[in-house]
Amino acid sequence: MRIAVTGGTGTLGRHVVDELRSRGHEVRVLSRKSPDHPVDLTTGEGLEAALTGCAVVVDATNSNKNAAAVLVEGSRRLLAAEAAAGVAHHVCVSIVGCDRVPLSYFRVKAEQEGVVADGPVPWTTVRITQFHELVAATLAPAGRWRLLPVPRARLRTVAVADAARAVADVAEGRRARGASRSRARRSRTHASSRPPGKGSPATARCCSPCRFRAVWVGLCERGTGGGATRCSGGYAVRGVAGGAAMSDEQELALAFEVHRPRLLRVAYATLGSLVEAEDCVQEAWLRLRGVAEPERIRDLGAWLTTTVSRLALDALGSARARRERYVGPWLPEPLVEEALDPADRVTLDESVSMALLVVLERLSPAERTAFLLHDVFGLTFVEVAGVVGRTPAAVRQLAARARRHVAEGRPRFPPTYQEQRRLVDAFLAACARGDLDGLVRLLDPDVVWHGDGGGKVSAVLPVAHGAVAVARALIGFTRTWPGEVEVVTVNGAPGIVARDTGGVLTVVAFTVDGGRIVALDAVRNPEKLASLLTSSPSSAASSQ
Repeated sequence: MRIAVTGGTGTLGRHVVDELRSRGHEVRVLSRKSPDHPVDLTTGEGLEAALTGCAVVVDATNSNKNAAAVLVEGSRRLLAAEAAAGVAHHVCVSIVGCDRVPLSYFRVKAEQEGVVADGPVPWTTVRITQFHELVAATLAPAGRWRLLPVPRARLRTVAVADAARAVADVAEGRRARGASRSRARRSRTHASSRPPGKGSPATARCCSPCRFRAVWVGLCERGTGGGATRCSGGYAVRGVAGGAAMSDEQELALAFEVHRPRLLRVAYATLGSLVEAEDCVQEAWLRLRGVAEPERIRDLGAWLTTTVSRLALDALGSARARRERYVGPWLPEPLVEEALDPADRVTLDESVSMALLVVLERLSPAERTAFLLHDVFGLTFVEVAGVVGRTPAAVRQLAARARRHVAEGRPRFPPTYQEQRRLVDAFLAACARGDLDGLVRLLDPDVVWHGDGGGKVSAVLPVAHGAVAVARALIGFTRTWPGEVEVVTVNGAPGIVARDTGGVLTVVAFTVDGGRIVALDAVRNPEKLASLLTSSPSSAASSQ
């Protein structure tokens, strides 16, 4: 059988193509970059030729950008082309809970399902839960924040290969693996306005080493046709693959956790404190739970970003008052993670860099918020105006002033991750050898050192200026300092963490411009390094 797979080069599409070919089918891979059958769903270009002679079309298209244009309008064009080509069966891949979870992408998928159901081609919609790989990718950014968000909702993810086999079964006209009919009826997440088919109980074990079990709710019986099913004798029931039903609050918690890493980033960039950022994010969750009808929130991500931004702006006022009483220089709480292989990282993470956070301290709270929300996190001036309580025109002026200050304090010629890593390695080697001249060559003539002990421990050097002065102080300190040093990633760029024999930690962030170190920011305040106190860094380089 000739089967066309749109989105056949994507995460799921590749597996569906391989599975169908392994079963002996002739498969056409349809995508914008396909060498044999290039198609563009936003214009319909290439569809007529690509669908010629195809009996089944599997639509595994995925698009985070212009989702409505690709998935909704694209489905209309695809279905029209299928009808003209005489395609007998359209299989739409969708998401469990897309009609209930208040995420904009989920709403688009639900709208796509409606287009398919009202279309001219007999259809089956197969709903699938999140893939293991997607959950891992969602949680990966948590490493930057040294915490792991734990959803209150119970997740039942599925292996891509298992999902592909279920989709292939549907494309062949088989019944999908699934739970019983009665269970499907009890599941609010999986409920359909159409009567479920007679799926037999079955489970699909996920790939090792995962220990999840994916339950396929098989609802892929051929319908009887007529007005009751609105499918013109086609496939009457949505096929649903995935886990058990969730309560409304569990679904809301799951939707919230998707946005948590970005919300933490917004709050941290505003406040420079991870602890205070976590408080803002938690308060945003409590406010979301207090909304009477959260499903009426049109864009949950925008609502949460605005809420967290307002909370962070309010917290910034009291934080600044505390910093005026701070002992010695105040530096942002560093974000420390393991050093990356330079080959795996090309650019530095500018949105949370120590250089940017230090510059932002010179701005007013309104300027800081306007710059971050518009220039860094992409909100419109109208949205930012609602946060800072100014007109859009006033916010535009705030952002412009902030942009000028940031441009003055940011490196003009920032390094790549690899370049900064080599510079940090050379810095440590020069310190270990006591090579004053070599260290001076690595430092900008106007280099600045800031040390933050918070009055809790010695700052070593509270403030020092000039290459020679900073180099001499560093050589003198490392010559007598017993401890170990490790290269790590500090706020998205190579830096160091050092621990002396007494357990006191020092985290140093480097700012590099034009191939030389222009700033060294050393945080020693134990209250800002609490999450590192229980870890023991492996010695990547030792100070003698």
